[in-house]
This record gives sequence, C-alpha cells and structure tokens, in this order.
Amino acid sequence: MLKRMLKLFFILIISIQPFLISTVNAQGENIVKNPGFEEGDTHSPNFWYTHSWNKEEGRSEFFLDETQFHTGNRSACIINNKDNDSRYKQNIKVKGNTYYRISCWVKTENVKSNIKGANLSLEGSTDTSRDVRGTSSNWEYIELYGKSSPNQESFTLTVGLGGHGNINTGKAWFDDIEVVELDTLPPGKTAINLDPNHTSSDSNDKTSGNNTNNSYIIFVSVLFIAAILAFIFFMLFKNKIPGLKTKFRNDTSNEPGNMNNRSSGWIKVKFDRTDFIIMGIMTLIYLCIALYNLGDLKVPTTSWEPTMTGESFTIDLGKDAELSRIYYYCGLGSTKKINSKLRVEYLDETQNFKHLAAIEKEDIFIWKYIDTAPVKTRQLRFLVDAPGGSINEIAIVEQGSTEPIKNISIIDRHMEGKGELENLFDEQEKFAFRPSYMNGMYFDEIYHARAAFEYVHQMTPSEVTHPPLGKLFLAIGILIFGMVPFGWRIIGTLFGVAMVPVMYAFGKKIFHDRFYAFCSAFLMMFDFMHFSQTRIATIDSYVTLFVMLMYYYMYDYFINKSYLVEFKESLKPLFLCGLFFGLGASSKWIAFYGSVGLALLFLVNKAAEFIEYRKLSKKKALKGSWVEKYPRNLTVTIGAVVL
Repeated sequence: MLKRMLKLFFILIISIQPFLISTVNAQGENIVKNPGFEEGDTHSPNFWYTHSWNKEEGRSEFFLDETQFHTGNRSACIINNKDNDSRYKQNIKVKGNTYYRISCWVKTENVKSNIKGANLSLEGSTDTSRDVRGTSSNWEYIELYGKSSPNQESFTLTVGLGGHGNINTGKAWFDDIEVVELDTLPPGKTAINLDPNHTSSDSNDKTSGNNTNNSYIIFVSVLFIAAILAFIFFMLFKNKIPGLKTKFRNDTSNEPGNMNNRSSGWIKVKFDRTDFIIMGIMTLIYLCIALYNLGDLKVPTTSWEPTMTGESFTIDLGKDAELSRIYYYCGLGSTKKINSKLRVEYLDETQNFKHLAAIEKEDIFIWKYIDTAPVKTRQLRFLVDAPGGSINEIAIVEQGSTEPIKNISIIDRHMEGKGELENLFDEQEKFAFRPSYMNGMYFDEIYHARAAFEYVHQMTPSEVTHPPLGKLFLAIGILIFGMVPFGWRIIGTLFGVAMVPVMYAFGKKIFHDRFYAFCSAFLMMFDFMHFSQTRIATIDSYVTLFVMLMYYYMYDYFINKSYLVEFKESLKPLFLCGLFFGLGASSKWIAFYGSVGLALLFLVNKAAEFIEYRKLSKKKALKGSWVEKYPRNLTVTIGAVVL
C-alpha cells in the first residue's frame, strides 16, 4: 500500500513539474564567431569586416587594441577622425521566428554627445541599442532584442560609431559581443525585426508582457457612440415625440415673458431645471472620462541626496540573483540640481567588485532604468561620481521577473548625503516596471509641475516665463494628494471639466436654444485638444477657462444697450469680464491676445450706442432721458475699462 502511494506521489510530482518551472528565459550559446576579437591580425579580425559611410582616406581607422579590453587580451577599436558612420560587421545565422538577445561591452573617448554614439545595430535597419557618448571611464553594457521572420536564415550584425543620418567623431572600443537564442522574450523587453525585408507586425516591435489594455478605448468609444446616437435621435425626432420639442428645442427662456425686449431692458437668458440636468449629466460623463487613468496616486516621495564625490554604499540582495535592470525614481533635491551620476559595481565570483553600469540622472519625478549585463551577484556597490539631484527610490530586478528583489539591506556606507540612505529602498511597493505617464512627468510638466512643487516647498521657482497663478493652482493638487501624477494633474483636469457647462451656457446665451447649447457642450466634451491639454499638468487649462468666461461676459455686454438699465447694473458684465481677464493673464500671458477681441467687441458696442446717441441728442423732446447722462456714463465706463 505504501509503495503504491509513493508511486502515485512521484507520478503527481512529475505531472505538475512543467507548472513549477521558473519563468526565467532559457537561452542558448553565443553564436557570434570571434566575439572577443582574439583571432586574426591587428587590422583584420577573423569573421569580421569593416564598413564606413564616407570612405575618404584617413577619415576613419579600424584596428584591434591590445591596451584596452573587457575580457581576453584585446578589443576592436574604431576612430572617426572626422564625422562618419563606421562599423564592424558579421553575418549571423539564425533560426526562423526566434527571439535573440544581442549584446556587447563598449567604451568611448571624446564621442560627441549631441549625435548617436557607439551602438549595436543590424544592417538595413535604423533600430539601434542604447548608445554610449562622451568619454566613459568604464566599460558599458548595451543590448538589443530581436525576432527573426518565419523564413529568415541570417542577418548582418553591426557594432559601430554613429548611425543612419548620425555621423559622429571620437573613439570607441567593442568587446565580448554576444548573440544568444531565447525561448521567450524577457518581461519588459522590446524585440525589433531582425529581417528588414519582412514587414509583418507579427515579428516586429513586440513587447513581452505588454498586452495593451483596451478597456479605456472601448469605454470612451461606447460613450462617444452613445452621444452621437443621442445627437442623431434629437435631430430626427425632436419635433415628432410629444413633449420633446417643448422640453428640448422650444426653450421658454426665449419667450417674451422670460427675456426682456431690446427696447425695454437687458437681454437675459434664464436657465431652468432641464438645463441644469443636461449640464449635470454631460459634466458627469466627461468627468468620468477625464479622471480615468489620469495618473497614479502612489510614487516614491522619500529621498536621498548625494552631496560629495566619492560617497558610496553597498547593498546585499539577500540571495544570488542574475540581474536584468536597475530602476531609479528621480527626485529634485534641496539644491534644485537635476543631474547626478552614480557608478554601480557588482561582486563577482572572485569576491572583487567590478564595474556593472552607470546611472546618469537627468530627469525629475519619473522612473528610469538601465539594462545591466546578466551577471549573477549578491552584492552591489554604488559610488557617487557627480553629486546633484536626489533619488527617491532604487529597485533591482532580476532576469525573468517584473518585481523588484525584496529584503535588500545596506551593509556598508561612506557618505554625508542629505536624507536617510534607507529612503532608497523603503517604498518598493510603489515600483513601476513599465515607466509611463501614469507614474511620472512628461511633456511640459517638467517645467510647470516642477515649479508648483517649488512653490509648495518655498523654493525659488525655476519656471518664470509666465505669471505664477497657474502654477499655484497646480500646487493645490500637490498639497492635497502629494507630489504624485494624480496630484499635479487633477486641478487642471477639473478646470477642463468646468469648460463643459460653461460652453453649454455660452451656447444658450448665443442661440437662445437648448438644443444648440447641448451641441456646443457636446463638441467641447469630445474635442481631442481639450481632452489632451487639460489632462497634462500645464497652465493652459486655467487660462483657457478664464478666456472662455471673459468672452462670455463680454458677449453679454456686447448684445445689450447699456442705457436700457441702471448704469451700475450695466457695469456688472464688464467687471466680471475684467476679473476673468485678470485671472487669465495671471495664469499665462496668452490671455493678452484675447484682450484684442474684447477691445474690438467693446468698441463696436460703444460705436453703435454713440451713433444712436447722436441721432437722439438732436431731439429736444428726449431731454431728461438717458441721452443727457450718456456722455458722463460713457466716460466713466471707458475709464473703468482702461483701469
């Protein structure tokens, strides 16, 4: 009985074994011939050939350098004495419909930083790996992932300095070049097409584990289609369905009892319960659309700031791990400096620290990462080469994983940095494997949201090309929700939501018709520029709403005669127009462009009134009426407008 149970147990273990296999991607052997350039003479390495875009003699040099190497005894060197695109090439045999990792180690000297530097690529393609520029004191790892087409047999690998449309100068060394076959594409990696002649999307630009979430597109599409159908329904049946005409089209606010005649008073448009219901529903629908995927509420906020060159700390990963990426979330820091540089070393099998990668921080409030060589280690050492901006979090990801390594401990430190070093590893639950707009800044947020953060922390603002009010509105969201994407975008988004009922009211005021008011708001709801701009943390949302409101009240003044009501009553729309103009100009200077239109409307209105005044002033019978007061009222009005 016991033997039978043991047999069943082993059968069970064997049957579930496939489900227990690690998700780490199995890889094959290196299929590059002479990957370390150890074979061949100085100017002709075996299995490699050279190519230069400009073949002018002396422009570029190719040779094997025995004084510089990552491993072995030499490396391949390219010197571009003048601008050029120069490369070593090798034809690589591959299997069809298969993933490959292409990698090498690179070192550079005096490579121009504004043009593509040393990189990996393949012949016939403009896709390249990360490039290395400037002067690198250590060997840097670069990689590229690709997928062959179904019937592909080979591709031409290139390593070089420059690229298509990017000719550069300087010196670059290449060593330990690898092309290895993979069973699957590692998480987060993007595979380029290894066959330039094959255009099928099946093998081009695939990202592992990046199944696009279409729910948002479907959600917006359904709402848009529903709104279009409702629009068509009202257009076709507004005069046929009992009650619909009265409720929707024949707005009673246009009737004599509700709207004063031009000759007897001020033209006003009344909003009844139906108007407020329509505005409320449209605003609520747009609010739901605008808030969806606006931004994360959780990103790292505690920070550490390097202050001196030479500071260092060492971390223990808690296990031997084969590394894939090092992530870091960029902060700003007390000195407001953005740039800083850290060197990362790993503990090898001989218990010595060797260079792994360099972290060059050039951004703020965004997740960044560097791909590392797939080395296996337990400890990493970080050394400060250039102090500067703060780092809020560091996350280490191993091969085949999308989560950071847990239980990291700091085992050694030599530093005087600001902030607790533990802050670098205290918010691992806020890690984002795929950096995006959801968890970081993009577009002009790097100017306006940053300035709002500086206002909150009483720093001198870095963005001073526009007045501060718009950035102070941004700061309100940051004060409420923190320095997170949702926080720096929410107030601008709410201003965008407010534009929907404002546009409804404007349409009602112009057309005196509920149906066309609905059309005006509907067009605003589904205007793509409005949707995009108000969901970005820039100051455009605020000035746009204020411009709409200042024109709303100027139009109110424009269509009326100031002498038909009490003088003080006639100044109310001008006051409100001026108020919103001031708020707009305090948010962004472009409000001044809108003031030209305001001035034109005001002058046309006054000119029409003055013509009527000139005609009536000649009639003595009208003395004692508004005609006698008009010159004084006109002077006061113009003076108030100028002020």
